[in-house]
Order: sequence, then C-alpha cells, then structure tokens
Amino acid sequence: MANRTKLFEDGGRIFFQGSDPGTVVHFFKDDALIKGESLTINGKGAINNQLSERLHQTLQDLGVLSTFMRRLNMREQLHSVGEIVPVRIKIHNYTDLDVNQDYGVDMGTKLPYPILEFVGPTQHKMDKLITPELAEAFGWISSYEIEDLKVLSRKINDVVFGFFRGIDYDLIDITLDFARIYKDEFSDPMLLFAGELTPETCSLRSRHTLQITENSVENLTQFYQDMARLSGIIKEAD
Repeated sequence: MANRTKLFEDGGRIFFQGSDPGTVVHFFKDDALIKGESLTINGKGAINNQLSERLHQTLQDLGVLSTFMRRLNMREQLHSVGEIVPVRIKIHNYTDLDVNQDYGVDMGTKLPYPILEFVGPTQHKMDKLITPELAEAFGWISSYEIEDLKVLSRKINDVVFGFFRGIDYDLIDITLDFARIYKDEFSDPMLLFAGELTPETCSLRSRHTLQITENSVENLTQFYQDMARLSGIIKEAD
C-alpha cells in the first residue's frame, strides 16, 4: 500500500487510486470502531470483501448497475470512479431503537413495507434526515433522480434482505451510496450503486436469538466467524 496514492478513508475501507484511469481500489480493513476506540477484528476485512463481491455480482446479474468491477484479492476490490451523489438512502425493514424511544413501538417490529429515508450532508457529519424536495432545491439531486434512487434502493434492499434471511439474519436497516456516471457531455448521467454491501453498512438481527450484535471484540469476532460459515465463505469440515 505504501507505493499507492491514498485518496481517503471511510469506515471500514481505505480508498486508493487505481492503476488504470477512472478506477479506484477499495481496501477492506480489519479495524472496527468500538466505543470510540479502533480495534482489530481478525478476518473482518476479507469476509466483508467477499460478501460485498457476492452481493454486487447478484445485483448486476439482476440489472442493477454498480461501480463494482471485480475483486482483486482477499482484501481489495476494483471500482469505477463516479461522481458521488451527496445524498444517501437509508431503508428500514424493522423498527430500531430510535423509533422505540421516540414513539414507544417495540424495537424490532416488522414494518409493513420498507421505509426509505433521504440522508444529507451537514457541516459535521452525514447523518441528517432531509426531504427529497430540499435536496433537489439545494441542487444535490434532480427530480428524476429522486424516483430513480427510490426504485434502485428498493431493488437493492430486496436482494440484501433475501440474502441475509437465507442465512438466518433479519436485515433491520441498510444505508446505500450512489454515484453518477456520464457517458458524454450531452447525455443525462446514469445512477449507479456505489456503496459496500457488508454488515458495516446495515444492522442485522439473528433469527435464532433475536439479538442485534453488540459492539465488542468478542461479539464481533464470533459474528464474523458465523457470517463466513453460514454464507459459505469458509467451508465447514465434513
């Protein structure tokens, strides 16, 4: 990594300039932020890399375009470069702690249908709810992109929900990033999914214990071992 140009770091990934023009390398770290401290979860980066690859490929097979190009090795993926849309989409399939505290609805209650939230950047961090109309007024997204983001987000949510349900986890919520790709200066940009698809961008609950994984080294280490085994990344001995 020392000979490559580091672009920036975001959560569980480091982004490096790719060797080919218009590409970027995503490096998946073993680090996890636990109670404000960065600690190591052995194997997390490699497992997240393979989970994200599998889900990206499934989405592309179903016609959902993404910046993902291919997995390079155990910890790295190659993506195409796009213009990042400054609005994220967060989808809720079950109620979370905030809903429980604000409205008294039991945490983990299945919602009748996925609820979409638009989340926009602030001067401090990217966690502020914003109406689509206000995001359009700021020039962050266009009116047609609002509808495209909703359609794409629901498709992605359906795929990821089904994947984790298949290995006995409920997808509580998921946060999605998108990018614009311009074919030429005369065409409208295309929206592509540009995020990672790992437990770091969503909340999961075991269907056996009905518990959401708590943030500790021991719990997360066991969680990732279970995730690798259940998803088939690590084959169980006969």
